[in-house]
Amino acid sequence: MRRKPLLLIVTIVITIVAFSIAIPTFFLNIGGNYKRVRGIDPRDLNPDFLVQEFAFQPSLDLSGGQIATLNVDLSALPASQRLERFSIIRNIIFNRLSNIGFSDFEIDDLYNEDAEEYKLLLRFPGEIDVSLLQLMLQRGEVSVWVSDPSTEVSEDDARNPFAGRIQTGIRNEDFAYVSVVSDSRIYLFDPAQPNNFGLRLGFRDESAQKLANAVFSSQQVPMLFAIDGQPIAIQAPGVNINTTNIGKELLLATLGADTRFYNSVIGSVMVSPTLDFPVSITQIGKVGPNLDDSTLTFIKVASLVSFVLGQGVIIFYFRRYAKALVITNVIFVCWSIALMKMFGLTLSFSTYVGYMLSLAIFIAFNVLLVYRTRIKQTGGITREELQEAYAATSSDYILFLIAVIAMALIIQYFRMINVNQFTQSLGFGLVTGLMVLLIAVKAIFPFLFLRTKSK
Repeated sequence: MRRKPLLLIVTIVITIVAFSIAIPTFFLNIGGNYKRVRGIDPRDLNPDFLVQEFAFQPSLDLSGGQIATLNVDLSALPASQRLERFSIIRNIIFNRLSNIGFSDFEIDDLYNEDAEEYKLLLRFPGEIDVSLLQLMLQRGEVSVWVSDPSTEVSEDDARNPFAGRIQTGIRNEDFAYVSVVSDSRIYLFDPAQPNNFGLRLGFRDESAQKLANAVFSSQQVPMLFAIDGQPIAIQAPGVNINTTNIGKELLLATLGADTRFYNSVIGSVMVSPTLDFPVSITQIGKVGPNLDDSTLTFIKVASLVSFVLGQGVIIFYFRRYAKALVITNVIFVCWSIALMKMFGLTLSFSTYVGYMLSLAIFIAFNVLLVYRTRIKQTGGITREELQEAYAATSSDYILFLIAVIAMALIIQYFRMINVNQFTQSLGFGLVTGLMVLLIAVKAIFPFLFLRTKSK
Protein backbone atom coordinates (compact mmCIF):
# COMPACT_ATOMS: atom_id res chain seq x y z
CA MET A 1 0.00 0.00 0.00
CA ARG A 2 1.27 3.46 -0.92
CA ARG A 3 0.57 6.90 0.46
CA LYS A 4 -2.04 8.49 -1.81
CA PRO A 5 -2.67 12.16 -0.97
CA LEU A 6 -5.46 12.46 -3.55
CA LEU A 7 -7.36 9.51 -2.03
CA LEU A 8 -6.91 11.08 1.40
CA ILE A 9 -8.38 14.37 0.16
CA VAL A 10 -11.34 12.52 -1.40
CA THR A 11 -11.93 10.71 1.91
CA ILE A 12 -11.90 14.00 3.84
CA VAL A 13 -14.33 15.66 1.43
CA ILE A 14 -16.76 12.71 1.48
CA THR A 15 -16.63 12.60 5.27
CA ILE A 16 -17.37 16.32 5.62
CA VAL A 17 -20.38 16.02 3.30
CA ALA A 18 -21.57 12.85 5.06
CA PHE A 19 -21.25 14.47 8.48
CA SER A 20 -23.28 17.49 7.34
CA ILE A 21 -26.05 15.09 6.26
CA ALA A 22 -25.83 12.67 9.19
CA ILE A 23 -25.90 15.26 11.97
CA PRO A 24 -29.17 14.92 13.91
CA THR A 25 -31.59 17.76 14.49
CA PHE A 26 -31.24 19.47 17.88
CA PHE A 27 -31.82 22.87 19.49
CA LEU A 28 -29.34 25.24 21.06
CA ASN A 29 -30.28 27.80 23.69
CA ILE A 30 -28.46 30.99 22.70
CA GLY A 31 -29.30 34.01 24.83
CA GLY A 32 -32.72 32.65 25.70
CA ASN A 33 -33.53 31.94 22.05
CA TYR A 34 -33.63 28.38 20.75
CA LYS A 35 -31.82 27.83 17.47
CA ARG A 36 -32.57 24.72 15.44
CA VAL A 37 -29.56 22.87 14.10
CA ARG A 38 -30.02 20.19 11.46
CA GLY A 39 -28.20 18.45 8.65
CA ILE A 40 -28.20 19.79 5.11
CA ASP A 41 -31.05 18.83 2.78
CA PRO A 42 -31.42 19.05 -1.01
CA ARG A 43 -33.82 21.97 -0.61
CA ASP A 44 -30.97 23.98 0.95
CA LEU A 45 -29.13 23.80 -2.37
CA ASN A 46 -32.10 24.06 -4.72
CA PRO A 47 -35.76 24.33 -3.65
CA ASP A 48 -36.81 22.67 -6.92
CA PHE A 49 -35.16 19.34 -6.15
CA LEU A 50 -37.64 16.45 -6.25
CA VAL A 51 -36.29 15.10 -2.96
CA GLN A 52 -36.68 17.89 -0.42
CA GLU A 53 -34.95 16.35 2.58
CA PHE A 54 -32.72 13.55 3.76
CA ALA A 55 -34.47 11.92 6.69
CA PHE A 56 -35.35 8.63 8.30
CA GLN A 57 -38.95 7.54 7.92
CA PRO A 58 -41.01 7.13 11.11
CA SER A 59 -41.96 3.71 12.46
CA LEU A 60 -44.80 2.41 14.58
CA ASP A 61 -42.62 0.96 17.31
CA LEU A 62 -40.58 4.13 17.97
CA SER A 63 -42.68 7.04 16.64
CA GLY A 64 -46.30 5.93 16.59
CA GLY A 65 -48.70 7.13 13.93
CA GLN A 66 -52.38 6.74 13.10
CA ILE A 67 -54.94 4.00 13.48
CA ALA A 68 -57.98 3.63 11.24
CA THR A 69 -60.96 1.34 11.70
CA LEU A 70 -62.31 0.04 8.39
CA ASN A 71 -65.75 -1.50 7.97
CA VAL A 72 -66.23 -4.09 5.22
CA ASP A 73 -69.85 -4.41 4.10
CA LEU A 74 -70.44 -8.03 3.10
CA SER A 75 -74.21 -8.03 3.67
CA ALA A 76 -74.86 -8.81 -0.02
CA LEU A 77 -73.05 -12.15 0.27
CA PRO A 78 -74.42 -15.40 1.71
CA ALA A 79 -73.10 -15.96 5.25
CA SER A 80 -71.09 -19.03 4.18
CA GLN A 81 -68.98 -16.96 1.74
CA ARG A 82 -68.30 -13.86 3.83
CA LEU A 83 -65.22 -14.97 5.75
CA GLU A 84 -63.42 -16.11 2.61
CA ARG A 85 -64.24 -12.86 0.81
CA PHE A 86 -63.20 -10.87 3.89
CA SER A 87 -59.76 -12.52 3.75
CA ILE A 88 -59.44 -11.66 0.05
CA ILE A 89 -60.32 -8.01 0.68
CA ARG A 90 -57.78 -7.84 3.52
CA ASN A 91 -55.05 -9.17 1.21
CA ILE A 92 -55.93 -6.65 -1.51
CA ILE A 93 -55.67 -3.77 0.96
CA PHE A 94 -52.40 -5.19 2.32
CA ASN A 95 -50.94 -5.36 -1.20
CA ARG A 96 -52.07 -1.82 -1.99
CA LEU A 97 -50.32 -0.53 1.13
CA SER A 98 -47.17 -2.46 0.23
CA ASN A 99 -47.18 -1.11 -3.33
CA ILE A 100 -47.57 2.45 -2.07
CA GLY A 101 -44.26 2.06 -0.28
CA PHE A 102 -45.26 1.84 3.38
CA SER A 103 -42.35 0.02 4.95
CA ASP A 104 -43.99 -0.19 8.36
CA PHE A 105 -47.69 -0.81 8.84
CA GLU A 106 -49.96 -3.30 10.56
CA ILE A 107 -53.35 -4.60 9.50
CA ASP A 108 -55.47 -6.78 11.79
CA ASP A 109 -58.85 -8.32 11.13
CA LEU A 110 -61.75 -8.26 13.58
CA TYR A 111 -64.89 -10.15 12.73
CA ASN A 112 -67.98 -11.50 14.43
CA GLU A 113 -69.94 -13.78 12.13
CA ASP A 114 -72.95 -13.90 14.43
CA ALA A 115 -73.18 -10.11 14.58
CA GLU A 116 -72.25 -9.86 10.86
CA GLU A 117 -69.42 -7.45 11.63
CA TYR A 118 -66.25 -7.46 9.56
CA LYS A 119 -63.68 -4.83 10.43
CA LEU A 120 -60.01 -4.13 9.77
CA LEU A 121 -57.65 -2.21 12.06
CA LEU A 122 -55.02 -0.37 10.05
CA ARG A 123 -51.98 1.17 11.76
CA PHE A 124 -49.41 3.20 9.86
CA PRO A 125 -46.62 5.58 10.89
CA GLY A 126 -46.83 9.35 10.57
CA GLU A 127 -49.96 10.99 9.22
CA ILE A 128 -51.84 10.43 5.98
CA ASP A 129 -54.41 12.57 4.22
CA VAL A 130 -57.81 10.98 4.81
CA SER A 131 -58.82 11.66 1.20
CA LEU A 132 -55.83 9.64 -0.04
CA LEU A 133 -56.71 6.83 2.35
CA GLN A 134 -60.26 6.85 0.99
CA LEU A 135 -58.87 6.79 -2.55
CA MET A 136 -56.83 3.72 -1.68
CA LEU A 137 -59.91 1.98 -0.25
CA GLN A 138 -62.28 2.62 -3.12
CA ARG A 139 -63.33 -0.07 -5.57
CA GLY A 140 -60.50 0.83 -7.92
CA GLU A 141 -61.91 -0.26 -11.29
CA VAL A 142 -59.73 1.14 -14.08
CA SER A 143 -61.11 2.16 -17.48
CA VAL A 144 -59.14 3.54 -20.41
CA TRP A 145 -60.70 5.85 -22.98
CA VAL A 146 -59.54 6.78 -26.49
CA SER A 147 -60.75 9.25 -29.08
CA ASP A 148 -63.81 8.26 -31.10
CA PRO A 149 -63.73 10.10 -34.44
CA SER A 150 -67.29 8.99 -35.24
CA THR A 151 -68.70 11.00 -32.33
CA GLU A 152 -69.30 14.74 -32.54
CA VAL A 153 -68.88 16.71 -29.32
CA SER A 154 -71.48 19.41 -28.71
CA GLU A 155 -70.84 22.60 -26.79
CA ASP A 156 -72.86 21.23 -23.88
CA ASP A 157 -70.59 18.19 -23.66
CA ALA A 158 -67.32 20.10 -24.06
CA ARG A 159 -66.64 20.03 -20.33
CA ASN A 160 -67.27 16.29 -20.09
CA PRO A 161 -63.83 14.62 -20.17
CA PHE A 162 -65.36 11.46 -21.64
CA ALA A 163 -67.17 13.22 -24.48
CA GLY A 164 -65.95 12.05 -27.87
CA ARG A 165 -64.24 9.01 -26.36
CA ILE A 166 -64.92 5.29 -26.16
CA GLN A 167 -63.64 2.63 -23.77
CA THR A 168 -60.87 0.29 -24.84
CA GLY A 169 -61.63 -2.70 -22.64
CA ILE A 170 -58.36 -2.33 -20.73
CA ARG A 171 -58.80 -3.27 -17.07
CA ASN A 172 -56.75 -3.70 -13.89
CA GLU A 173 -55.79 -7.27 -14.75
CA ASP A 174 -54.03 -6.07 -17.93
CA PHE A 175 -51.31 -4.27 -15.95
CA ALA A 176 -48.14 -6.08 -14.91
CA TYR A 177 -46.47 -3.34 -12.87
CA VAL A 178 -46.39 0.37 -12.19
CA SER A 179 -43.66 2.65 -10.83
CA VAL A 180 -43.42 6.32 -9.92
CA VAL A 181 -40.93 8.11 -12.18
CA SER A 182 -39.63 11.57 -12.97
CA ASP A 183 -39.44 12.24 -16.70
CA SER A 184 -39.37 15.51 -18.65
CA ARG A 185 -41.84 14.03 -21.16
CA ILE A 186 -44.53 13.84 -18.47
CA TYR A 187 -46.56 17.05 -18.49
CA LEU A 188 -50.18 18.15 -18.81
CA PHE A 189 -50.15 21.28 -20.96
CA ASP A 190 -46.78 22.99 -21.22
CA PRO A 191 -43.68 20.96 -22.21
CA ALA A 192 -41.56 23.61 -20.48
CA GLN A 193 -43.25 22.79 -17.17
CA PRO A 194 -43.12 19.01 -16.77
CA ASN A 195 -44.65 17.27 -13.79
CA ASN A 196 -42.35 16.34 -10.95
CA PHE A 197 -43.74 12.82 -10.92
CA GLY A 198 -45.68 10.48 -13.15
CA LEU A 199 -46.31 6.78 -13.66
CA ARG A 200 -44.63 4.16 -15.82
CA LEU A 201 -47.28 1.54 -16.54
CA GLY A 202 -46.32 -1.91 -17.81
CA PHE A 203 -48.74 -4.25 -19.58
CA ARG A 204 -48.81 -8.03 -19.37
CA ASP A 205 -47.64 -10.01 -22.39
CA GLU A 206 -51.15 -11.26 -23.10
CA SER A 207 -52.49 -7.68 -22.97
CA ALA A 208 -49.96 -6.18 -25.41
CA GLN A 209 -52.49 -6.39 -28.24
CA LYS A 210 -55.02 -4.39 -26.21
CA LEU A 211 -52.42 -1.64 -25.82
CA ALA A 212 -51.62 -1.73 -29.54
CA ASN A 213 -55.30 -1.42 -30.44
CA ALA A 214 -55.69 1.52 -28.04
CA VAL A 215 -52.66 3.31 -29.50
CA PHE A 216 -53.97 2.93 -33.06
CA SER A 217 -57.43 4.11 -31.98
CA SER A 218 -56.23 7.15 -30.08
CA GLN A 219 -55.79 9.27 -33.23
CA GLN A 220 -52.86 11.15 -31.64
CA VAL A 221 -55.13 12.17 -28.76
CA PRO A 222 -53.75 11.13 -25.35
CA MET A 223 -55.57 8.21 -23.76
CA LEU A 224 -57.60 9.03 -20.66
CA PHE A 225 -57.39 6.79 -17.58
CA ALA A 226 -60.17 6.72 -15.01
CA ILE A 227 -60.74 4.95 -11.69
CA ASP A 228 -64.38 4.25 -10.79
CA GLY A 229 -65.47 6.69 -13.48
CA GLN A 230 -63.27 9.57 -12.27
CA PRO A 231 -60.43 10.81 -14.55
CA ILE A 232 -57.08 10.28 -12.82
CA ALA A 233 -54.41 10.37 -15.54
CA ILE A 234 -53.67 10.88 -19.22
CA GLN A 235 -51.10 9.38 -21.51
CA ALA A 236 -48.02 11.62 -21.28
CA PRO A 237 -48.24 14.02 -24.27
CA GLY A 238 -44.46 14.23 -24.60
CA VAL A 239 -44.04 10.60 -25.59
CA ASN A 240 -44.10 9.81 -29.29
CA ILE A 241 -44.98 6.13 -29.65
CA ASN A 242 -43.43 4.24 -32.54
CA THR A 243 -46.44 2.50 -34.11
CA THR A 244 -44.18 -0.15 -35.66
CA ASN A 245 -42.85 -1.12 -32.22
CA ILE A 246 -45.33 -0.05 -29.57
CA GLY A 247 -43.83 -2.05 -26.75
CA LYS A 248 -45.60 -2.76 -23.47
CA GLU A 249 -45.16 0.46 -21.48
CA LEU A 250 -46.87 3.82 -21.19
CA LEU A 251 -45.95 6.99 -19.32
CA LEU A 252 -48.86 8.66 -17.53
CA ALA A 253 -49.34 12.17 -16.20
CA THR A 254 -51.65 12.08 -13.18
CA LEU A 255 -54.30 14.78 -12.77
CA GLY A 256 -54.12 15.21 -8.99
CA ALA A 257 -51.43 16.40 -6.60
CA ASP A 258 -47.98 16.36 -8.17
CA THR A 259 -46.38 14.39 -5.34
CA ARG A 260 -44.66 11.03 -5.14
CA PHE A 261 -47.14 9.78 -2.55
CA TYR A 262 -50.24 10.66 -4.59
CA ASN A 263 -48.78 8.96 -7.65
CA SER A 264 -47.92 5.93 -5.53
CA VAL A 265 -51.53 5.65 -4.33
CA ILE A 266 -52.91 5.92 -7.88
CA GLY A 267 -50.43 3.38 -9.20
CA SER A 268 -51.11 0.95 -6.35
CA VAL A 269 -54.86 1.01 -6.99
CA MET A 270 -54.41 0.56 -10.75
CA VAL A 271 -52.36 -2.63 -10.55
CA SER A 272 -54.42 -4.31 -7.81
CA PRO A 273 -57.68 -6.26 -8.14
CA THR A 274 -60.88 -4.36 -7.49
CA LEU A 275 -62.56 -4.28 -4.09
CA ASP A 276 -65.95 -5.74 -4.98
CA PHE A 277 -67.58 -4.79 -1.68
CA PRO A 278 -67.69 -1.40 0.06
CA VAL A 279 -64.87 -0.57 2.50
CA SER A 280 -65.40 2.57 4.58
CA ILE A 281 -63.47 4.41 7.28
CA THR A 282 -65.52 4.47 10.48
CA GLN A 283 -62.89 5.97 12.78
CA ILE A 284 -59.38 7.38 12.57
CA GLY A 285 -57.09 8.69 15.27
CA LYS A 286 -53.56 8.85 16.59
CA VAL A 287 -51.70 5.95 18.15
CA GLY A 288 -48.59 6.06 20.32
CA PRO A 289 -45.40 4.08 19.67
CA ASN A 290 -45.53 0.33 20.31
CA LEU A 291 -42.54 0.71 22.61
CA ASP A 292 -42.28 3.24 25.42
CA ASP A 293 -42.37 6.92 24.44
CA SER A 294 -38.84 7.43 25.75
CA THR A 295 -37.37 4.44 23.88
CA LEU A 296 -36.16 6.46 20.91
CA THR A 297 -34.40 9.01 23.13
CA PHE A 298 -32.88 6.22 25.21
CA ILE A 299 -31.60 4.46 22.08
CA LYS A 300 -29.95 7.63 20.78
CA VAL A 301 -28.25 8.45 24.09
CA ALA A 302 -27.23 4.84 24.79
CA SER A 303 -25.78 4.45 21.29
CA LEU A 304 -23.73 7.63 21.57
CA VAL A 305 -22.43 6.76 25.04
CA SER A 306 -21.60 3.19 24.00
CA PHE A 307 -19.73 4.36 20.91
CA VAL A 308 -17.71 6.94 22.87
CA LEU A 309 -16.87 4.41 25.60
CA GLY A 310 -15.89 1.89 22.95
CA GLN A 311 -13.46 4.34 21.41
CA GLY A 312 -12.10 5.03 24.87
CA VAL A 313 -11.37 1.34 25.37
CA ILE A 314 -9.65 1.23 21.97
CA ILE A 315 -7.49 4.23 22.86
CA PHE A 316 -6.57 2.67 26.23
CA TYR A 317 -5.60 -0.67 24.68
CA PHE A 318 -3.88 0.40 21.46
CA ARG A 319 -2.37 3.62 22.81
CA ARG A 320 -0.62 5.51 20.02
CA TYR A 321 -1.87 3.06 17.40
CA ALA A 322 -5.53 3.82 18.19
CA LYS A 323 -5.64 6.97 16.06
CA ALA A 324 -6.35 5.07 12.83
CA LEU A 325 -9.02 2.96 14.53
CA VAL A 326 -10.96 5.88 15.99
CA ILE A 327 -10.77 7.92 12.78
CA THR A 328 -12.07 5.10 10.57
CA ASN A 329 -14.78 4.18 13.08
CA VAL A 330 -16.05 7.78 13.06
CA ILE A 331 -15.90 7.80 9.26
CA PHE A 332 -18.00 4.62 9.17
CA VAL A 333 -20.66 6.17 11.41
CA CYS A 334 -20.83 9.36 9.32
CA TRP A 335 -20.97 7.57 5.98
CA SER A 336 -23.47 4.91 7.03
CA ILE A 337 -25.96 7.26 8.73
CA ALA A 338 -25.76 9.69 5.80
CA LEU A 339 -26.49 6.91 3.31
CA MET A 340 -29.45 5.60 5.32
CA LYS A 341 -30.93 9.10 5.59
CA MET A 342 -30.42 9.74 1.88
CA PHE A 343 -32.30 6.54 1.03
CA GLY A 344 -35.00 7.21 3.64
CA LEU A 345 -34.77 4.04 5.71
CA THR A 346 -37.39 3.50 8.38
CA LEU A 347 -36.11 4.33 11.87
CA SER A 348 -37.43 1.31 13.77
CA PHE A 349 -36.09 -0.99 16.45
CA SER A 350 -35.36 -3.62 13.78
CA THR A 351 -33.40 -1.05 11.78
CA TYR A 352 -31.47 -0.13 14.92
CA VAL A 353 -30.59 -3.76 15.67
CA GLY A 354 -29.38 -4.36 12.11
CA TYR A 355 -27.30 -1.21 12.06
CA MET A 356 -25.69 -1.79 15.45
CA LEU A 357 -24.78 -5.31 14.35
CA SER A 358 -23.08 -3.93 11.22
CA LEU A 359 -21.26 -1.32 13.35
CA ALA A 360 -20.04 -4.01 15.75
CA ILE A 361 -18.84 -6.12 12.82
CA PHE A 362 -16.94 -3.22 11.29
CA ILE A 363 -15.29 -2.22 14.58
CA ALA A 364 -14.29 -5.85 15.22
CA PHE A 365 -12.62 -6.22 11.85
CA ASN A 366 -11.10 -2.76 12.11
CA VAL A 367 -9.55 -3.79 15.42
CA LEU A 368 -8.33 -7.00 13.79
CA LEU A 369 -6.67 -5.01 11.01
CA VAL A 370 -4.86 -2.73 13.46
CA TYR A 371 -3.89 -5.69 15.61
CA ARG A 372 -2.28 -7.32 12.59
CA THR A 373 -0.44 -4.12 11.74
CA ARG A 374 0.73 -3.24 15.23
CA ILE A 375 4.16 -1.71 15.01
CA LYS A 376 6.67 -3.91 16.75
CA GLN A 377 9.60 -1.62 16.18
CA THR A 378 10.10 2.13 16.00
CA GLY A 379 9.62 3.55 12.54
CA GLY A 380 6.64 1.57 11.24
CA ILE A 381 6.15 -1.42 8.93
CA THR A 382 6.79 -1.98 5.23
CA ARG A 383 4.28 -1.56 2.41
CA GLU A 384 4.26 -5.32 1.88
CA GLU A 385 3.44 -6.03 5.52
CA LEU A 386 0.62 -3.47 5.56
CA GLN A 387 -0.77 -4.81 2.28
CA GLU A 388 -0.67 -8.36 3.61
CA ALA A 389 -2.58 -7.40 6.78
CA TYR A 390 -5.11 -5.38 4.75
CA ALA A 391 -5.72 -8.21 2.26
CA ALA A 392 -6.21 -10.79 5.02
CA THR A 393 -8.64 -8.61 6.96
CA SER A 394 -10.63 -7.63 3.85
CA SER A 395 -10.97 -11.31 2.95
CA ASP A 396 -12.19 -12.13 6.46
CA TYR A 397 -14.69 -9.27 6.29
CA ILE A 398 -16.18 -10.56 3.03
CA LEU A 399 -16.43 -14.13 4.38
CA PHE A 400 -18.12 -12.87 7.53
CA LEU A 401 -20.47 -10.77 5.39
CA ILE A 402 -21.61 -13.96 3.65
CA ALA A 403 -22.17 -15.61 7.05
CA VAL A 404 -24.25 -12.65 8.23
CA ILE A 405 -26.40 -12.82 5.09
CA ALA A 406 -27.05 -16.48 5.87
CA MET A 407 -28.01 -15.49 9.41
CA ALA A 408 -30.41 -12.85 8.04
CA LEU A 409 -32.12 -15.55 5.96
CA ILE A 410 -32.55 -17.65 9.10
CA ILE A 411 -34.05 -14.65 10.92
CA GLN A 412 -36.40 -14.14 7.98
CA TYR A 413 -37.53 -17.77 8.19
CA PHE A 414 -38.40 -17.55 11.88
CA ARG A 415 -39.69 -13.94 11.57
CA MET A 416 -38.17 -12.81 14.87
CA ILE A 417 -38.19 -9.12 13.87
CA ASN A 418 -39.15 -7.01 10.88
CA VAL A 419 -36.84 -8.73 8.41
CA ASN A 420 -36.96 -6.08 5.69
CA GLN A 421 -35.94 -3.28 8.04
CA PHE A 422 -33.30 -5.40 9.76
CA THR A 423 -31.68 -6.58 6.53
CA GLN A 424 -31.84 -3.12 4.94
CA SER A 425 -29.93 -1.45 7.76
CA LEU A 426 -27.56 -4.40 8.09
CA GLY A 427 -26.92 -4.31 4.36
CA PHE A 428 -26.27 -0.57 4.33
CA GLY A 429 -23.86 -0.99 7.23
CA LEU A 430 -21.96 -3.87 5.63
CA VAL A 431 -21.70 -2.09 2.28
CA THR A 432 -20.52 1.07 4.04
CA GLY A 433 -17.91 -1.03 5.82
CA LEU A 434 -16.60 -2.25 2.47
CA MET A 435 -16.51 1.33 1.18
CA VAL A 436 -14.52 2.45 4.22
CA LEU A 437 -12.10 -0.46 3.80
CA LEU A 438 -11.63 0.26 0.11
CA ILE A 439 -11.37 4.06 0.37
CA ALA A 440 -10.79 5.47 3.84
CA VAL A 441 -8.57 2.72 5.24
CA LYS A 442 -6.40 2.71 2.11
CA ALA A 443 -6.12 6.49 2.38
CA ILE A 444 -5.40 6.79 6.12
CA PHE A 445 -3.45 3.72 7.22
CA PRO A 446 -0.36 4.25 5.01
CA PHE A 447 0.15 7.74 6.50
CA LEU A 448 -0.02 6.35 10.04
CA PHE A 449 1.75 3.02 9.79
CA LEU A 450 4.26 3.03 6.92
CA ARG A 451 7.90 3.74 7.61
CA THR A 452 9.00 7.21 6.67
CA LYS A 453 12.06 5.77 4.96
CA SER A 454 12.47 2.44 3.25
CA LYS A 455 14.98 0.10 4.84
